[in-house]
Amino acid sequence: MQDLTYTSRGLRRRRNSDRWEAVLSHTDPVTGEVVRTFHTVEGKTRRQAERARDALILELERKGGAVGSSMSVREFMEQFLAYKEGSGTIEPSTARGYRAEARQIDSYIGNVRLADLSVEDVSGWMRDMSADGYAPKSVSKPFRLLKQALKWGMAQNLITKNPLRLLQAAQAREDAHQRPAARGAHPHAGAGEARAAGAFGHIHRARPHHGHEARRGLRAQVVRPLR
Repeated sequence: MQDLTYTSRGLRRRRNSDRWEAVLSHTDPVTGEVVRTFHTVEGKTRRQAERARDALILELERKGGAVGSSMSVREFMEQFLAYKEGSGTIEPSTARGYRAEARQIDSYIGNVRLADLSVEDVSGWMRDMSADGYAPKSVSKPFRLLKQALKWGMAQNLITKNPLRLLQAAQAREDAHQRPAARGAHPHAGAGEARAAGAFGHIHRARPHHGHEARRGLRAQVVRPLR
């Protein structure tokens, strides 16, 4: 692997903590472009944080930028959230929501090595959340956060493959096979509901009781165009 040289581009303490966001840059050996990466180091003082950053640079350069190969999903999500919070592009309330969703991810697959994360890990995590009583919407939120984080990880050269792309491709093939609607979904349900039914279980719709309609003398209404 070609040697990489990392340069410090910034060091900022995260609010009310001993964690610091270290911004580094290096030249991509393939494209020649300058790439910025965001990392989390710890230190009670700025001097301690600088030492931790310098040690990180040495480790990155020694491993040729492959430090992410030993990183867990939990450590990766922490690094991603530090980047998002440090970027100033999200509101504090959004950051709190992201951290809550990251804790859900961590509780299921946090100990998985990032380099080993597979389609089976992700789909199994989603099934387990559904089995634990989480609603489809509650499952989809951390899934979207992980999707966003992995896309960022690809851009930062922390990973070389994104298992969610493979999972989405598999879901697209399944959706095409199950059209016009996922098993258990109403024939006229929207595409989002059909996918949710296929991925997280059945969607049940209340149907009118025909006996009650007959007793009440109700008739189906017909919508006619205005003249």
